[in-house]
Formats: sequence, C-alpha cells, structure tokens
Amino acid sequence: MIERASRSQIDLGIAATARVENPAVTRRLLTVTHAVCAFPKGHALAALRQISPKDIAGMNFISLGNMDGLRLQIDQACDEAGVGRTLRIECTLASACLEFVASGAGITIVDDISAWAMRHAVAFRPFVPELQVELSLYRPWGTLPTVIGTAFTEHLVREIRALSKKALVVGQG
Repeated sequence: MIERASRSQIDLGIAATARVENPAVTRRLLTVTHAVCAFPKGHALAALRQISPKDIAGMNFISLGNMDGLRLQIDQACDEAGVGRTLRIECTLASACLEFVASGAGITIVDDISAWAMRHAVAFRPFVPELQVELSLYRPWGTLPTVIGTAFTEHLVREIRALSKKALVVGQG
C-alpha cells in the first residue's frame, strides 16, 4: 500500500505498519492497535487477565505471515522469553488466523480490532509485553486532498478510533 501511494498509483490507502516512514507519502495515523491473544471460547487461557509468551509455550499456534510487522514483534517477544511455539498454520490475514482459532485449530496473536470483529466466535486477552501496530492512512506526497477525500478521511478517523476503544475494552475482560 505504501509503495503504491509513493508511486501515485492510489489516492488513499490504509495500511497496518510497525512504523514505516517513506518521504514519498503523507501519513496520517488512524489508531494504534494492541496485540491480543485469541483462543477458542472455553479455552484454559480464558482464566487469565493477560497472556504472556510463557502462557502459550508449546500450544498449537496460528501465525501471521513471516514478513508481517506484528509477527516480527511476536517472534522477538517469544525469543526473548525463551519460549517456543508449535507453529501449525501461517496466514497472511488476521481474519484467517481467527477463523482457524474459531474452528479449534489453535491460538493466535493478532491486533485487537481484528479480534473484536470476531468476538462472537473467539475469546481474547491482552498480550504482554505490549506489542503495537499503527493503522495509518497514506496518500502520495505533494497531492492536494479533495473535498470528498477529506470528508472520508475525517469520518474514517472517527470511526476507527471509536472501534479501537471498543476493542480495547472488550479485550480486557
């Protein structure tokens, strides 16, 4: 998305990044997402208020792709804690990871907004150490926003931030 915006191939793009800067794009932060551990409803992890790498040691793990910014942070947190995960499935999208969790294939760590969207099918708790991914809006640098583009951006910022607050509250209990 960022590359396309830098080449003026799109007017607006939304991307989740761990903090990518590119002088060829203008970036507006929409919200900061927080990592949560998602697991099937009724799972033993539901008894915990927050989940740490040691809590997931040896569990079947459904992982984001190996170039995903959150995945890199998860790998680092687990490595630093000396915890190995049993990687069963790798998915490009958080929504796919969550569908596998809902079917009982294992647990995952994803952003709180994605987990909130699947709250009917999975349970989740905050993951510690705290891992974050920024959800941002990108447009080519030097282009003037249109009236409709500005209205859309303002609406999107309000809605995403409201959704992010809901996700954070639901994930805490």
